[in-house]
Amino acid sequence: MALMAWPQAMENCEPGQVRKEAALSGTLQALPGSQAGVTYTVRFQRCPLGATVVHEIMTAHSNFLIRRAAAGEAAALSALALRSKAHWGYDDHFLETVRPLLTFTEADLAGTPVYVLTVGGGALGVYRLGGDPPEGELDDLWLDPSLIGLGYGRRLFAHALATARELGFASLLIEGDPNAEGFYVAMGASVIGTRRSPSGRTLPLLRVTV
Repeated sequence: MALMAWPQAMENCEPGQVRKEAALSGTLQALPGSQAGVTYTVRFQRCPLGATVVHEIMTAHSNFLIRRAAAGEAAALSALALRSKAHWGYDDHFLETVRPLLTFTEADLAGTPVYVLTVGGGALGVYRLGGDPPEGELDDLWLDPSLIGLGYGRRLFAHALATARELGFASLLIEGDPNAEGFYVAMGASVIGTRRSPSGRTLPLLRVTV
């Protein structure tokens, strides 16, 4: 299929509707995050004339699924959390200091809501909820660095909110890494203060209604 230029993709778009969806292959230089030789599904949303095109890019060969964490995955999810934290440029000493805070145990998987995002069968995202209704906490939300910026974080966060609603929560507190504060605000959370972390840092504290 021929490459689709932005003006062509915006033809006949109407507010709030998905009007163009195409599997494209080749070098998509016009699309952020694209790679040569990879097939993409591109969805264009809310694009009336003159408005910004909101797009989502997902590799077509990478089917994603969000499921409950399974027994035996604690070590892999702990390593995933550490990789995600390291993405922000923290040094080895700091990462070793916070490793206990990023560690999942088998008891965690059995006793708390822990959900895993898999892409192509590999566990590349995870979140954990804590607390008791009506207000809980998003204790963890980690994404493999290879998926950051491709829309998977938004999917994982939306799933966490849906799970929280099902469990009877009205809101969630989020003790966020400073590098992730903008993401949470964009997803609808509000900064309500700060909290002293066990790591010794003062972190932004946010709340989101579910």
